Amino acid sequence: MNKLPKFNLKKRRYEGESTHISNDLMRKWQRIINIIPNFVDVPVALIMKVDDPYIEVLIASENKSNPYNPGDKEHLRGLYCEKVINTRNQLLVANAVEEGWKKNSDIEMGLISYLGFPILYPDGNVFGTICVLDTKQNQYNNEIKELMINFKDIIEDDLYFSLIQEDFFETKEDLEVLFNNSTSGIAYHKIIYDKKGNAIDYKITKVNSKYEEILSLKDYNVIEKKATEIYKVKKPPYLDIYSKVASELKSISFETYFRPMDRYFKISVISNRIGEFITIFDDISRRKNSQKKLKESENNYKRAFEQASFYKDLFTHDISNIIQIIHTAAEMHYQSISESRESQEANDTLGMILKNANKAIELIKNVRKYSKIEESLTDPLYKIKIMPILNMAIENNKIAFEKKDITITIKSELKEMSVLANDLLLDAFENILNNAIVYNDSEKIEIIIRISEELEESKDFIKFEFLDNGNGIKDENKKKIFERGYDAIKGGKGMGIGLSLIRNLLDRFNGKIWVENRIDNDYTKGSNFIILLPKI
Repeated sequence: MNKLPKFNLKKRRYEGESTHISNDLMRKWQRIINIIPNFVDVPVALIMKVDDPYIEVLIASENKSNPYNPGDKEHLRGLYCEKVINTRNQLLVANAVEEGWKKNSDIEMGLISYLGFPILYPDGNVFGTICVLDTKQNQYNNEIKELMINFKDIIEDDLYFSLIQEDFFETKEDLEVLFNNSTSGIAYHKIIYDKKGNAIDYKITKVNSKYEEILSLKDYNVIEKKATEIYKVKKPPYLDIYSKVASELKSISFETYFRPMDRYFKISVISNRIGEFITIFDDISRRKNSQKKLKESENNYKRAFEQASFYKDLFTHDISNIIQIIHTAAEMHYQSISESRESQEANDTLGMILKNANKAIELIKNVRKYSKIEESLTDPLYKIKIMPILNMAIENNKIAFEKKDITITIKSELKEMSVLANDLLLDAFENILNNAIVYNDSEKIEIIIRISEELEESKDFIKFEFLDNGNGIKDENKKKIFERGYDAIKGGKGMGIGLSLIRNLLDRFNGKIWVENRIDNDYTKGSNFIILLPKI
């Protein structure tokens, strides 16, 4: 048997639905089966078809000695054919009585020898068998076996092409249903060539109802018409793409703006025949226009952000310069008045000016820090060693509060520590230490930084505890201090760059921050700010 090309037959054929065999094919197979008894000299030749749990006589040799008729059925239980079906191999039983086939119903009819072959569908599933039976012991020589194999191959080839034909017509019906009910516009086309074989235009041969709906063109106005005529253009739209697909039998998809209709389309082009192609298209104008508006909004936002950043920088720079001038002049005048010992009232007024100028300078510095942190929340992270950063934060605070009696002690269980962060980790540490100093009315300020390792949700973290002997935070405020805009506990002293921003920064580092009492159940004895950062 020649090797046939693969064909992807529908799975339904092997799930209980009967395969239709045409009358022409049945007559052909009948002629084959009628030849066998005369050539092999046996009383019975059959084509059997599986109809689980039965096996049915599909074709029976038309000789008087054959007890079987088409349509006879029997349970698949102890039969010769059952073994052929299960093994998918030929079976020779020379003498069933001697070989132990006592439960076989064929023996009751005196049919004691058997030669059978499986008939298979193209995918290897069993259609049935072709077999011969004899009333006497029979070894069936090689010529008989070869003949039966040839007949088996003929039947399998016929079955293959029969199924292809059946699937073709069903596929065609399916395609017609798809064509008529598609939510996309579909049009069939033919390329128009000049005498030299160059593509110069194309015409439409068939369209579906969605084509008419999307383009507002009726089929009778487009079928057998040229593209240039239909779309009222000098050059056929996308001819270079369509002609290439139609000549190379390839497929392509693209999105395009079609100016004559002022609309956007997504078009898929396929071809299975030289010189012809099919387009499947959708109107995507709404999506494209939405994307365009979104892009415009993004650009407007970007311009607004850049303007705001410009004015913010301008404000902080210029105001900073003005306040610095006021501060310097006030300080010089204050010294002058102090030395001349003029009125105490003027002295106090200048002192207030200096105090507020210092506050303004600090405010501007914090605004800059706010901007720096917010703008860098999306900056890349990298490996940072903890101790140099922590020591720098401690040193900076000691310099800022050099007139205060401050003791800061580090107690660490770990020798080397690294985390995934960026330069702003320094600001986070500085802010926590700054608050511990500012909100502390003790004559001697004591801060202990305790560092340990902690396992949380199967992940290793470095735990930082900043324990101070400051004023403490009431329980009802312990969460509020990390909320943006919260100032109920500030008491006019400010909260540095803001704990809400520090929390956002630590979120960016996949860390956490919260506050507890240094001494359980007594907030007045100071606070314990706790930071967790993933260890690397």
